[in-house]
Amino acid sequence: MTHILVDKHEKFNNEKEADSDDFFIRTHKLNQLKKAGYNPYPERFEKKHSTSDIYLYAKSTKIPEADKLHKDDQTFTLAGRLMTFREHGKLTFAHLQDFEGKLQIAFSQNYLGQEKYELLHNFDLGDFLGVSGKVFVTHKGEITLMVDEFIFLGKSFRSLPEKFHGLKDMESTYRQRYLDLLVNTNTQERFKIRNKINTFLRNYLTQDNFIEVETPILASTASGALAKPFITHHNALDADFYLRIAPETYLKRLIVGGYEKVFEFAKCFRNEGIDPSHLQEFTMLEYYVAYWNWEDNLKYTEQLISQLVMDIFGTYDVTIFNKKISFKPPFARITMRDIIFEYCQIDIQKYNKVNELKQDIFKQKIEIENIENLGLGNLIDSLYKKIAREKIIQPTFLIAHPISLSPLARSNDENPELADRFQLLVNGWEIVNAYSELVDPREQKKRLQEQANLKETGDDEAMMMDDDYIKAMEYGMPPISGWGMGIDRITSLLTNSENLKDTIFFPLLKSKEVFHHVDFIKKEYELIKDPGITYEKAKEVLITYIPKIDALYKHSLAVEAIMRKLAKELKQPEEVWAIAGLLHDLDYPETKNNPLQHGLISEKILSKIGVHPEIIYAVKAHNYIHELSLNTLLAKALYSVEELAGLITACALVQPNKTLKEVTVDNIQKKFKQKAFASGVNRSIIQKAEEYLALPLERVILLSLEAMREISSDLEL
Repeated sequence: MTHILVDKHEKFNNEKEADSDDFFIRTHKLNQLKKAGYNPYPERFEKKHSTSDIYLYAKSTKIPEADKLHKDDQTFTLAGRLMTFREHGKLTFAHLQDFEGKLQIAFSQNYLGQEKYELLHNFDLGDFLGVSGKVFVTHKGEITLMVDEFIFLGKSFRSLPEKFHGLKDMESTYRQRYLDLLVNTNTQERFKIRNKINTFLRNYLTQDNFIEVETPILASTASGALAKPFITHHNALDADFYLRIAPETYLKRLIVGGYEKVFEFAKCFRNEGIDPSHLQEFTMLEYYVAYWNWEDNLKYTEQLISQLVMDIFGTYDVTIFNKKISFKPPFARITMRDIIFEYCQIDIQKYNKVNELKQDIFKQKIEIENIENLGLGNLIDSLYKKIAREKIIQPTFLIAHPISLSPLARSNDENPELADRFQLLVNGWEIVNAYSELVDPREQKKRLQEQANLKETGDDEAMMMDDDYIKAMEYGMPPISGWGMGIDRITSLLTNSENLKDTIFFPLLKSKEVFHHVDFIKKEYELIKDPGITYEKAKEVLITYIPKIDALYKHSLAVEAIMRKLAKELKQPEEVWAIAGLLHDLDYPETKNNPLQHGLISEKILSKIGVHPEIIYAVKAHNYIHELSLNTLLAKALYSVEELAGLITACALVQPNKTLKEVTVDNIQKKFKQKAFASGVNRSIIQKAEEYLALPLERVILLSLEAMREISSDLEL
């Protein structure tokens, strides 16, 4: 095709866009279309077919080759984005993508005429196009639409990325989900599964005579769950309100009002810690049924979840994070007392006072965050989550929770210290929480008062007193059983997504400036151009001091890989950072019994062979015993991630097959909190990475894990 001549004096309002040659050229092409009399932004286009319609047609019809096309062959009209564009003289091939998939299309000068064919010069990848034509098959067997009419539908001023690379561009996939969806078929499929989950659940419940309802997001009292709420101010009413933590108490008010089966897909908000399996904003499905008890609910849940999996996958047996999991009913059952006792030999039924339980937890050296402020119920829950939850892999109903952990649940008739409650767990994740509801307003008021007292003593997750809900209960409630399931969580589980953010179109993130300070880093730290040693020579030096058979050799390779990955992320010299990672423990075989000398011997060795002083300083400073000032970005990076490499290795070694492939970011973050695990790893140093590198810790972990996975064969993990 002919080259486009661009008037370099054309001006743009946006200076950033003016600096982009690509933006400039694409704008010029748009103007050329206008000059040719075409409206580049028509108001509508009648799309009659999708790409999948054409593929279905091709399966049921004998498709001719291009030279056998006939005027009476069926004409198809579709629209989408141009994703590829290849010129072959008077014939141009492209791929058009719509929501259903991609289809090859062909533009022939013989079909279109020269004048219209020349308009293709003004098309770019990412542009929207409407086309009509007939279907043929190429010599290579590819189904293709021969275009006889086309209309331009919209210009893309920015080049599309070729693809996102999973962990490597995780932040971009969250911030620019529209691009992630456009170029990543896996992302598209993940969100289609989420839609299937929602559709199945809604239809299943509706067919069983449940009524879908909506309840308030803003409330004067935060109730319905043990969680810390978000607070907002209502200007017109000049009053503070809470974003709901659960729709429970409003849904039960509807039971008071005469409804018997209600459900809601509810946006909920909890002002708590964020990690791959917990978000502060999430979607819950909750339902409540009059006249059921928890056992009726459990049986219904078993059928609902198993049928959900069968509907989506066509089988009960699925693979989740490399584990074979069967959703074929019946599911296993275990009491909370038994699961805790199995893993730490603490019998929770013996404790009536929280301090007695705390003492036994201390004796076993089990560390629980904020333990001094937890009431008995929340302490038992924290203990269970600490030592047992992640070990429950197959679908399992956890039953017989202590009543102190379930302030809205009905107590068991045979043992009032236990709640008529169950949770469904899969692969260490809580999927469903349900119970027989407490319907006695006097008992409910008593329990909420106990919760309110705990809140006053510092338990942020304890419930508030909710007088309006008590008042509704006093008008009378029938027996009720209620149920809640996190939609984000069940979607993550069934799509093998390590992070709940992967299942949400636009997850909440900090401003980009907080996440990434590459421009600041460039200005603050001068880049090293010559490391003073080649990578090949550095590898020879490493082998001289640390044999390949030594575990320390593999550790050095791991740190090298992480440093190289971080350098690329932060736009630093990759070879320099890789050499620093490779040689950081050079003298350890000689100094392991004398930590004060660690790094000092390396300094002498590396100085003699002419390694850049900044690399030498980083190698010396990574030994925190020296308490050296970390005055370069290289030193800060090596200091903080060297410990992380050890933690990731330890996480791999406790997996069933001892491989990095089995390790997830969630695994690492959980083990990071368990100080008894890999106790030699200095977690406070790892935590510093967030401050030193201007990256969230989760991002550093993602990059580090990916770096080590890329050389897993060298690491034998």
